[in-house]
Amino acid sequence: MTVVIRGPNRPVNMTLNEALIHEAEALTPNLSETVENLLVECVQGEKERRIDIALAAIQAHQARHGLWGEEFSTL
Repeated sequence: MTVVIRGPNRPVNMTLNEALIHEAEALTPNLSETVENLLVECVQGEKERRIDIALAAIQAHQARHGLWGEEFSTL
C-alpha cells in the first residue's frame, strides 16, 4: 500500500485523551494534518520494520541452507 499524503480524506471516529487534544490544538493550527503526518510516519516506519524482518529471515535461511541451485551455478 502506498500512502498518498494529499489523497482524499474521510472522517473517522477516534477516542483520544481530551487533555492531550487541548494541548495539541494549542500547539498546531491544523490538528488533522498533524495527526495525518504522524500517521504517515508510523505506517512507513512499520513497513520498513517488516521488510527488515523479512530480509533478516531470508538471510538466516540462506546462511543455514545455502542458495537454491547453487551447486549448479557456473558463476
